[in-house]
Amino acid sequence: MGHLYLKSGQTRRGMVMLLIANRMAPDHAGVLRALCRGFLASGNGARALNVIARLEANHEHDATLILLRSRAEWLTGERALARRHFQRYLEQRRHDDTACGESAP
Repeated sequence: MGHLYLKSGQTRRGMVMLLIANRMAPDHAGVLRALCRGFLASGNGARALNVIARLEANHEHDATLILLRSRAEWLTGERALARRHFQRYLEQRRHDDTACGESAP
């Protein structure tokens, strides 16, 4: 439900729902990812980075998480680090696409 509120532009309501869901299932990867996106949508990069750290502690490592980290770092003013992570995201995507048999542009 929180994710739907975020998608419809109702960030505050979405965040409330996601924070409640996080209380109920603190290690649920889907809830944590949605919560991270909510913090990014509300401009709170520091809290998004905290959520990313929790995801990484739960052995979540993929290209999307690198992109979320880049966005969070951009919001916190870490522009150079954000650019490096964005480049890493692009490289990972290119590698994933090639591994799946798709040709890289």
